[in-house]
Amino acid sequence: FATEGVVPNLWEQLQPKCKIEKAVVGLLTGALRNLCCNTEGFWPATLEAGGVEILVRLLHTGSSTAQANSSSVLASLMVAAESSSRRVLSAGGVEPLLKLLAPGSDISVRAEAAGALRALSLVSKEA
Repeated sequence: FATEGVVPNLWEQLQPKCKIEKAVVGLLTGALRNLCCNTEGFWPATLEAGGVEILVRLLHTGSSTAQANSSSVLASLMVAAESSSRRVLSAGGVEPLLKLLAPGSDISVRAEAAGALRALSLVSKEA
């Protein structure tokens, strides 16, 4: 999919210039979550498309579904490509992940945010 343009197209849909409904953002991030672990070329396509920055933005502004999916993809990314942890830190990913651990957040969001923070702490001495 990554080499056929599907993954870059999904990231393009999530660019800030594209005005789409929150429910659709949840579906798009869900598709990325499903593709991330089994798709050859997914991670390079993600990094090239600015995926880290998009995901961190969605941690702030997305629906619960988008926040959970974004946290999950970030966790998988940091495990698959350790150097990506620096990009997550540079994009300001820690603060929103910590905020998502709050009791007011949906339980699935809290679980995925905790998983992303765990992945970050495993691969980054800076975290």
